Amino acid sequence: MPAIDALERHPGNNFYPRIVHSLAMQTGREGCLVEAHGGSGWGASPESFTEYVLWLASHGIERFVLYLSQYALSSRAVHDWPPSMPLHLTWKEAFPSVLEGIRKQAEHLPYLRLERPDLLIVTPTRGVMAAFDPRDALAINEHNGDGVPDDTESGRISNRFMALVEACHAAGIRYELSEERAVEEDGTIEDGRLVLGQRSYGRVLLPDGCVWHADSEGHTAPDRLRAAGVTVWAAREAESAAWLGLSERMLLPHSAPATHGEAFVPRQNAWQAVAPASNRMLLDWYREGKEGRLVSAVRADSEAAFKDASLVLLDRPRSLRLNGKTLIPAPFSGELCHRYPLSEADRSRDWRLELEPQPDADPPARSLDRRRVPGTERERL
Repeated sequence: MPAIDALERHPGNNFYPRIVHSLAMQTGREGCLVEAHGGSGWGASPESFTEYVLWLASHGIERFVLYLSQYALSSRAVHDWPPSMPLHLTWKEAFPSVLEGIRKQAEHLPYLRLERPDLLIVTPTRGVMAAFDPRDALAINEHNGDGVPDDTESGRISNRFMALVEACHAAGIRYELSEERAVEEDGTIEDGRLVLGQRSYGRVLLPDGCVWHADSEGHTAPDRLRAAGVTVWAAREAESAAWLGLSERMLLPHSAPATHGEAFVPRQNAWQAVAPASNRMLLDWYREGKEGRLVSAVRADSEAAFKDASLVLLDRPRSLRLNGKTLIPAPFSGELCHRYPLSEADRSRDWRLELEPQPDADPPARSLDRRRVPGTERERL
């Protein structure tokens, strides 16, 4: 099954999702798949997630593997880009409803599998690679392809091609993709149409930069297509009225405007902000000495500021001391963390925490749970 890896959490260009759909259609596969949402960060919201999934679905992608869901939220998982979806999102309880909403909206998307495409766009793969300088890759975002330099021949071919694809998408043209080699080696001509596997195309668009191999008689694939009656356009011809006509759709007649009464103002529900029972303060840590010990300092405005506080660690350390006193973890209560009560700790305003991690462990993500007490501050060292 053809598949792609779609990173980050916002819709990207309209080239690479359509590649996998085109391959699935041309090779007669049941569908196509995406590994989605990798590197999307912890700021994903129901709105951004819905927009992202519907964007991929609009290109004919039907199967999604979300990256990733953690069984346990270790410090490595916290610092990694992918959010733990849905188990550790703040909106995990709403996740089933979000998925159901996406399904309902996806029902209104065009079913590209059944529709005959308007246009085949040939990707100038040979032209890009023939002029590509590996040093240009240093400027390219490997996650979404942004940053292609426009001051190299390879970059200019690529950027012009991408602009052409975006123009087709903006115009509402149902396009699919292939490349020079596939057209030359796998394409056949039947009834004035180019046939690639189980798809056929009456119109073919050749962007700048395509490289073609001639046969023994000196004819290239575009020559044979034109001779057989297939409509073949070069990039410069893509601006013609004939090409733009592909985006024209028959408009339905407008119905009579509906009559409107007075504006409806829904009844407002009462709301209030409730302070949480506990408060979390993220601690800043730094390494001290060659032993790899982690140290953090906290200063309070009063000695009672951290009454009933607990130190929460995602990874259990080898040892933990507060102002030189070893702390004992609380009994396991089912939480996916390690909690150290500080009720018997030093009541001074200045705290020095010393943590010795387990061998070869990453620096753990840590926070301090405390009651909401005004007048406290965090001192960054």
